Parts: sequence; structure tokens; C-alpha cells
Amino acid sequence: MQFTIEDIKDKDRLEQMIKKEALSIFNSKKANEARSLDDIEFTVRQGKIAELYLIENCGYKEADKRWHDLIDSRGNYIEVKAYTFNGRVLAKNTPFVQRDLHRLRNATWNDSKWYILFRYEDGIYTLLEKIQI
Repeated sequence: MQFTIEDIKDKDRLEQMIKKEALSIFNSKKANEARSLDDIEFTVRQGKIAELYLIENCGYKEADKRWHDLIDSRGNYIEVKAYTFNGRVLAKNTPFVQRDLHRLRNATWNDSKWYILFRYEDGIYTLLEKIQI
């Protein structure tokens, strides 16, 4: 599966999703890490494009819980990550992917059952793996 931002049908919805999550992060002292709202929006945008593509094209829905991304057709919560790698190989054994998985598997607040990993490079999103949490 590959796509770009041009494949997103509802750009207004995308901007609303980005602003909503960015403000939530910005207003959270723990998650903010002293970043500007613009910096947070820039980071959030990459993941929200992948999420909205899955909503528009693959039958996923927005999650109804804070800090959760999507819900699949079976009602499972799904974590979506889209990373840029600057020429490095991206796979589930990449250290920061392993940190994500460890954090999600051990977090008491997390109900996600799956982790969908995309590589984002030169404006193109490529599905790499769907990993059970």
C-alpha cells in the first residue's frame, strides 16, 4: 500500500484532526516537552495523513478514546505511526519502533491491539508492517 497527501479526499477534516491532536499535546505538560504549537502540528501532520487515508480507504474509524488513533472493523484499537528515516532501513526491530511497542504494551492507559507502521519518504507513505501489540 502506497499513498500521498494528494490521495486524501477531505483536506478540511485532515486539518481539523491535526489541530485537535496538536492542541491536546500542546496543553499537556507531560507530552508537550516545551515544543511550539507549530512544531507539534508539523509532527502530528505526518501521522494524521496516514490515519485519515486508512479511514477514507480501508474502513477504519477515528478512536473514541484519548491517545488512541483508530478502530478497525472488529472494534480493535489501532496505533498508527509514520516515520521518516533518511535512508535507514525501517522495520519492527528498529530501536524507536521497539520503544513504541514496549511503551504501548506496558502502558495501563493503552487499549491498542495493533500497531500499523508506515515509512514516509519524499512525500510517499508506504505500509511496512501491521504488528500485534
